[in-house]
Amino acid sequence: MGKKRHSTFWQSAWMNDQAFVTYRLWILTLAVNRYRWEGLPSTCDPRFLEQTLALEGVATISTPTGASLWTSTKAVTNGTPNIYGTPRSWRSFGVNGFGYDVTPQNGVLVYNTQLRTAFPIGMIDMYARRLADYDRAADINVQQQKRPWLITAPQEKVNDLVQVYKQTSGGEPAILGLKGLTSEIQVQAFGTEVPLIVNELDDGKRRIWNDVYSFLGIENLTQKAERMIEDEVLAESMPTSLMALDGLNARREAARQLNQKFGMDVHVYWAHDNATKIHQALELAPVIAMGGDVDGSEL
Repeated sequence: MGKKRHSTFWQSAWMNDQAFVTYRLWILTLAVNRYRWEGLPSTCDPRFLEQTLALEGVATISTPTGASLWTSTKAVTNGTPNIYGTPRSWRSFGVNGFGYDVTPQNGVLVYNTQLRTAFPIGMIDMYARRLADYDRAADINVQQQKRPWLITAPQEKVNDLVQVYKQTSGGEPAILGLKGLTSEIQVQAFGTEVPLIVNELDDGKRRIWNDVYSFLGIENLTQKAERMIEDEVLAESMPTSLMALDGLNARREAARQLNQKFGMDVHVYWAHDNATKIHQALELAPVIAMGGDVDGSEL
């Protein structure tokens, strides 16, 4: 039989993997929830559309020739492109194998960015790994702050002391009466001499998140706005706004083509929970009309 591996090492590897997977899913979730589609045919799936755009860079909103069914699916381009590099034909296909040929006469292509690229998975993995490393470093640093105890006692009292230690570690009261307790049991504490650097690690992780937010076009000012003049706020947020417009303009071009060619009324917006704000405003309207005070935090 081989040597028994200590469970702590297995747990550490598991936590490393879980931290990476968690941040990877977190960033991908932000990526696919940035835009809101309005007016799409009921048979189109905005979630699948955004997921396809984020992971593959291109999708199609189209209908089989002679049919009334509109779909928002993956797209595989083929044929010779026009002078601007736009494909003249492509194929729509779903995850179940359903597919059909598409041209500008029965559909449009939707691109994720103006560069017509997918969200770089390698970059997601890079940032997810960096964030996971900061998290695990903080976990280790906190563990190093623990002050281990060395307790010496007669052999016949070891089991009793183990139970006392478990209870006190869990915050439970522990009462143990032993003859000669103070004279036969000695407790010594050892300092780890490791500084607590969790705040510094949090600052590093925050800087990485700022990079992620900027790439995704999500506003996240790194300084308090009340300390900045208007021009400084605009200058700080301009690169992020341009990144948001990059994907937004690519989607709006597809919406424009749908509306112009097929008489639809499709629009794309930066995602905000306007429905909740409108609902709250309607609920508070009677209170305001009667002269009541409204806490601004409720809006």
